[in-house]
Amino acid sequence: MEHTATVAVAADHERLWRVVVDVEAWPRFVSSMRAVRRRELGPLGLGSTALVKQPGMAPTVWEVTEFDDGHVFVWRSTFPGVITLGGHVVEAEAWGSRLTLTLRQSGSLAGVVGLIMGRRIRRFLALEANGLKGAAESPEPA
Repeated sequence: MEHTATVAVAADHERLWRVVVDVEAWPRFVSSMRAVRRRELGPLGLGSTALVKQPGMAPTVWEVTEFDDGHVFVWRSTFPGVITLGGHVVEAEAWGSRLTLTLRQSGSLAGVVGLIMGRRIRRFLALEANGLKGAAESPEPA
C-alpha cells in the first residue's frame, strides 16, 4: 500500500529542505503531529531516530534509513505485521520547489491497516505536506 501527497512550494529548495529536516519543529505547524522528539543530538541524518506522537495513534519510533542531504530522507517504523516507510523528497523548480511525501506499508498486516487507517493516512499526509509548505513559505525569523 502506498499513499502520496505532493505540493508546490513558493520557497527555494534550500529553505524547504531546512524546514523538512527540522522534524522537532513540525508540531508547531503540522496539525497531525503532537510531538516529535529526536533521540540523538546533531543534524538529522542516516541512522537518526525520533519518537513521533500523532493524534489517535501509538507513539512510534522512526529511524532514518535513506538520506541524501538537500533532497531526500526516508524513515522507517515497525509495528507487529507492518513496516512503514515515510519518504520526503524536495525538488528545486524554476518557480520554487516541490515537496513529495510518500507512505508505504508492507508486511502481513499492511492490507488490514490500509483498510482501517487509509483515510487517516491520506489526511495526515495532506496535513503534513501543507504544514511544511506553509512553514517554508513564511518569513524566516531574523
